[in-house]
Amino acid sequence: EQILGWEARSKVPSEFVIQSSDVANPPSLILTVEALLDRLPRLTVSEANEFRRWSMLVLPRLHVWYQWFNTTQIGSVRLSYRWRGRNPNEIHQLNPLTLSSGLDDFPRASHPTDDERHIDLRCWMTLFARVMAKLASVVTQFMQTEQNGTSRSKLEETRSLIAVYTRWADLLSDQGEMDKLHWSEKHGRYADYGLHTDFVKLEMPDIPTGERHVPNEQTKLIRVATEPPSLQLISTSFGYVNLFPLFPKESFTTSPRASLVCS
Repeated sequence: EQILGWEARSKVPSEFVIQSSDVANPPSLILTVEALLDRLPRLTVSEANEFRRWSMLVLPRLHVWYQWFNTTQIGSVRLSYRWRGRNPNEIHQLNPLTLSSGLDDFPRASHPTDDERHIDLRCWMTLFARVMAKLASVVTQFMQTEQNGTSRSKLEETRSLIAVYTRWADLLSDQGEMDKLHWSEKHGRYADYGLHTDFVKLEMPDIPTGERHVPNEQTKLIRVATEPPSLQLISTSFGYVNLFPLFPKESFTTSPRASLVCS
């Protein structure tokens, strides 16, 4: 999202106009790529030729995009991921927003830190890797049938991407690894992890003795934690984020965990 022009800037808070190069949004474009790959056997000859040209151009760009995600959004623990952009100094919200995730106000860790693990981003990366492996396989087949021929080095480079992304898809789809990082046995669901307490509330700020203060619409409430936060799975709230492991095809939907999550 780019805030371009005076009209757009007038409607966006100033703190969001300048954007950080390490804050990502969900790679939802990959859903369209997956849909095109699924439709490939049913495309007409002209559509298939168009897809052929497009896929050979887009694969290197998507590869760079994945590598950027896999560098900038990694968590502090192996095979974990974390949305950037949460404000650890936010004191006027019960739960600091996670705007980058697209699920702005879904309750995450109450106290943002680098130790957070976000289950939805890991699922996006799982899907991304699986689609990239399939796309690389299709492009390799296209290259092998090119009438004008493709350089051997380029063919081998593309073929190597199949192995790279198959490996990443397998790693991220491993249920044991997912369970270690995100499964809450207590609540029977997958969840985020971070520095969290459920015991937070918004209160009027303290007024110095002797000062008269009349609350108004501009008065900002201050967040107060009545119990200290601790590193834990954030599993007391249930919503879309907890269902993400069920969304990618051929992922965890056949696992016994699936019935627990859905019950």
